[in-house]
Amino acid sequence: MSAAFLSLCLPRSRYLPSKASKRHGFRCEVAPPEHDVSRPVFTPAETNVGSVSAPVVHRYLSDNSDRFAMWYTYRPRNWKNTPHSPPGTLTGLIGLALSDDGLSWRRVQGPHEGAVLTQNSEEWWSFDTIHVSVGDVSIDSNSKVRADSGVYFMYYTGGDGEKVAVQGEEMQGIRMRVGLAISKDGEHFSRVEGPYPSGAVLDVGDEDDFDALLVAGPNVIQMGKEYVMHYFTFDQKQNMFVVGRAFSSDGMRFEKKGIAVKGSGNAGSFDERGVRQACVVKRGDTYVMFVETVDSISTRRIAMTESKDCQDWGSLKLVLDVGQAGKWDDAGVSHPNAVVLDNGSVLLYYVGKSRQHNVDAGRGTCIGVARSNGTDWTSFSRTVGHDLSLTSRQH
Repeated sequence: MSAAFLSLCLPRSRYLPSKASKRHGFRCEVAPPEHDVSRPVFTPAETNVGSVSAPVVHRYLSDNSDRFAMWYTYRPRNWKNTPHSPPGTLTGLIGLALSDDGLSWRRVQGPHEGAVLTQNSEEWWSFDTIHVSVGDVSIDSNSKVRADSGVYFMYYTGGDGEKVAVQGEEMQGIRMRVGLAISKDGEHFSRVEGPYPSGAVLDVGDEDDFDALLVAGPNVIQMGKEYVMHYFTFDQKQNMFVVGRAFSSDGMRFEKKGIAVKGSGNAGSFDERGVRQACVVKRGDTYVMFVETVDSISTRRIAMTESKDCQDWGSLKLVLDVGQAGKWDDAGVSHPNAVVLDNGSVLLYYVGKSRQHNVDAGRGTCIGVARSNGTDWTSFSRTVGHDLSLTSRQH
């Protein structure tokens, strides 16, 4: 197993209310205002939280204003030296935060000691008994699940207790699979048992397949009558991260269709060691994928590529580099999540890592946001400003 693997970082009601309400029962913890987005917009502020990552942001239009909801992954600090925290990963538990402007966030005190989804402690045979991480959230109603106002579908990554040898050391939680949970309010989720014995909706491949080690970071977009999932894995034969794809007619049973995007492998390139953590949005008749890249020393950056059919993707273009020395994201940027605005610009939420990174000390990864320079999605600025009042098209 390559040392590169040890740096693995795993993520309808018409709107969500911005404050606690009787209808949804949200219990919000108010964070101090933070509008200078050259700094992070969401941090491990709670005493026992070491890092936050994997943002999945949605924006909803209510009668009077817009509302933002963000599902995210966080790592408790007291998980140090436990099976819950494989080295190099950011998985843990899943939380929810709300915002009026997409910049200042209020944590929701979820039903599971603050979380909205935790590891599965009730079913020993399940794929997610060690840790979980949010991948994507959509609002849908299909042939399998019917509801008058739609249902929140959360696709997430889970790791179990199987011991996997990594560089001669056996570790738990490395074998990851994709699961599904549903909710009527975005806060109280129930797991949906998938077609595999572990309960997953997407399983690892056979021994000789490119995704035999893990499947993680699911991102799902509806294309016509089909659901398309992009996920990442570590291809042990190629010794690099790749993004795979799978198709489904109901959002629950997926058929894999091989590798969708891979890194160049060129020495010294930003994608020498591959790609991971994809986010796909539609732009006209084109699909745009924002994806995390990995170089030879495991530094993360964000690139984009385009496709007409989610099958043939173009070359990667770097769109967001690491931050300036001394900034909160000067050691890497990852986990892109795009919100498209009506004026054609994009808000790109992402995870930043500092050179002072220390999860156990509460100085883990944070979440920031950048905005495209108008309709040019190949160029982003970390300074967004105060006005995010344009209605977005949800993906």
